[in-house]
Amino acid sequence: MDYLKPNALFLGLAIVFVGSFALFLTFRFADDPMAFVGLSAVTAATWFVGGLFIRRRVPENNVAPMQLRKSIKLAIVVTLFLNLVILTGAWILAKLPALSGYVHSASSTAETISLGLTLVIALVTGWGEEIFFRGALPRLFSRNPELCSVVLYTLSTLVTGNLALVIAAPMLAITGHWLIRRTGRLSAALILHTGFSLIVVGLTPLIVF
Repeated sequence: MDYLKPNALFLGLAIVFVGSFALFLTFRFADDPMAFVGLSAVTAATWFVGGLFIRRRVPENNVAPMQLRKSIKLAIVVTLFLNLVILTGAWILAKLPALSGYVHSASSTAETISLGLTLVIALVTGWGEEIFFRGALPRLFSRNPELCSVVLYTLSTLVTGNLALVIAAPMLAITGHWLIRRTGRLSAALILHTGFSLIVVGLTPLIVF
């Protein structure tokens, strides 16, 4: 394990770079439907494959998981609360002329394609992010693993060039880590990100604009 971890850490950071670059290109070509869909698939695949590989190669300390039904209920309650905070923040930012464009951009980057496809892309990419950043990357750090993961996740969001998403990133990451630590289940973080994606793509434009 002492030999594997430095090599796995290098691999993890390489995956962060590749996924972030793919995310940058995704937003760079958001006006081209074919490029947007293809690059979104590359981004999601990077997080999924990288996360599952690390989870397979680098074990974690076993924690007794919370009862599944109870963990789902907790995840839903926490998701609703976080989404309320995010919606409130989005509404406030939308009222500020200098920042309102960021909120609109976060909700309608993929407006050149159908809402259904946009939602699928957001959900799948979000699940990949949870598997990698919350479920795999922390295993590679011997000190402050959750903090390191939150920082790297937030930095990866910077490439979108969208202030609203950058502000939301650490809140989403910290809450996801808390849910996993509290429930012992990655599924709790997946539920959280599902709610976040639904809010950003579907509900925010209806409420804020």
